[in-house]
Amino acid sequence: MIIATAGHVDHGKTKLIEAITGVNSDRLPEEKDRGMSIDLGFAYHDLGNGVILNFIDVPGHERFINNLLSGFSNVDLGLLVIAADDGPMPQTEEHLSILQLLQVKNCIIVLTKIDKVNQKRLDNVCCLIKKMMHKTIFPDAEIFHISNKTSQGIDNLVSHLKIIALNYHHKEVKGNFRLSVDRRFLVKGAGIVITGTVVSGEVSVGEELIHSKTGESLKIRAIHSQSKKSKTGIQGQRCSLNITGQKITIDKISRGDWILSKNVFFVTNRLDAVLSILKNEKKIFKHWTPIHLHLGSGNITGHIAILESSFINPGEK
Repeated sequence: MIIATAGHVDHGKTKLIEAITGVNSDRLPEEKDRGMSIDLGFAYHDLGNGVILNFIDVPGHERFINNLLSGFSNVDLGLLVIAADDGPMPQTEEHLSILQLLQVKNCIIVLTKIDKVNQKRLDNVCCLIKKMMHKTIFPDAEIFHISNKTSQGIDNLVSHLKIIALNYHHKEVKGNFRLSVDRRFLVKGAGIVITGTVVSGEVSVGEELIHSKTGESLKIRAIHSQSKKSKTGIQGQRCSLNITGQKITIDKISRGDWILSKNVFFVTNRLDAVLSILKNEKKIFKHWTPIHLHLGSGNITGHIAILESSFINPGEK
């Protein structure tokens, strides 16, 4: 089960994952220096019996919204983190909107830093959260009171996540293999390694695939799935693929590229879609509006051509 954090900057998302998994998902030097997540972080928690919680730690600052959206692709559960001393903030509501737009099915509220406030403040913040959630697709989201400093409430949260994971109904594996690249790096003695979430299908060691941006063929030398060595990678899993190819070099691979089956390698510059506008938008959405289109971990610019009208009102599609 893939779980992504969400919430305002400095509300304790990274510390929460560290409290659960023992892993500090901030890996960049500047993240450690500033105490703020900039890029995606990853951690795993093995619950036994083949049940693994895959955590994606996304940055909270609005300047890193593109990195955040990369983390929200193909997520099963959102952990909306809210600090008790601040309460819901602008990025809290922004991240909540993104969870809804990407149709994340489940959401849990984690109220952190409860060691910093008294009971009256805690009750007030809980009321604000319930009022905020009532307007969303998650009106009954449970609230867990957590202190990353003292570990209070961590065990209860983990137990709840375990229950959800054990009852989680995995999607049927179907379609051609597609993986959106969110990281790439070199490993000594192995070569190029790319990571991402498998969007559809499955892949096996030795299989030949296509790199979307260059159209070049590549071969899978090794697979790590759910942070463990594996012979296959399947839909819904976090995977690392050790790849090789005559014309493939690491400088040709970028975040947002796709590694996919030859059967679905078709280049296009337009697509048809159903476009939903949130109710809380203040303006109508006009024909030919310039946009950033986020697909998987990629982001490209374009324009929206509305086919049925010249605009879409807030709350309509």
